[in-house]
Amino acid sequence: MNLSSRLDSIHFKARQNKWLWFFTIFTRIMLALGFLPSGFVKVNNERFTALATEHPMGSFLEAFYHTGFYYPFVGVMQMTAAILLLIPRTSTVGVLIYFPIILNICLLSFAVRFDGSLLTSPLMVIACLYLLCWDWHKLKFIFFPSAPKSVIPSRKELSIRFPLRFFAGSATTVLAVIALIFYMYHFKFMPRNDVAQCQQQCIDSKNPEACIRLCDCVHTGRSYNHCMEEYNNSPKIVFGLDKLKQIKIFNL
Repeated sequence: MNLSSRLDSIHFKARQNKWLWFFTIFTRIMLALGFLPSGFVKVNNERFTALATEHPMGSFLEAFYHTGFYYPFVGVMQMTAAILLLIPRTSTVGVLIYFPIILNICLLSFAVRFDGSLLTSPLMVIACLYLLCWDWHKLKFIFFPSAPKSVIPSRKELSIRFPLRFFAGSATTVLAVIALIFYMYHFKFMPRNDVAQCQQQCIDSKNPEACIRLCDCVHTGRSYNHCMEEYNNSPKIVFGLDKLKQIKIFNL
């Protein structure tokens, strides 16, 4: 059995389960709800966030807002993808539009370490990948042009057996993503949403004074890489509790 046939077999078994049908519908609805509000804001030509323009993400979104027709165009594409996802016949086109948009948001969130979508965006990317796999019978010809047409089970053939391994694997994947992000960023500097929140993490920093200067640097609109370079080159100074109180960390 070649690779295409093996994937067809796995796909057929998945499509044969009624619980996975319900899960697929739920996934489409949740993804659509994720894009409809944010897309409407752009189409209505409103600012997407109240983040200060000095914040790395706020600076990007402010520049994004001033891109003319491109800003509402992205909103139109988000709303189009969401609506198409909700219609069974067009759901494949919807996820094909949705996937590159959410992948870009995910990469942007990681690049600027933005708390707001640091966790949700990778989970939405995974959800899109699941939907692409669900529509394997429509997309497989991209990879296997000469493969025979896949057979899809009818609704009368659906099994009501609960796919415990699938949902256990899904839960494990979500927990693994959460743990990975926590491990990647818990011990690293995070800009947070404002300078006050940023400075709170300096309490446990090995170099509190440099950490505070780093927060001030990032939230005054200077280059993130430049600020990090200054922080990494700062002399290490360890303060006691009294000194930390003096620099007003505990008063935020």
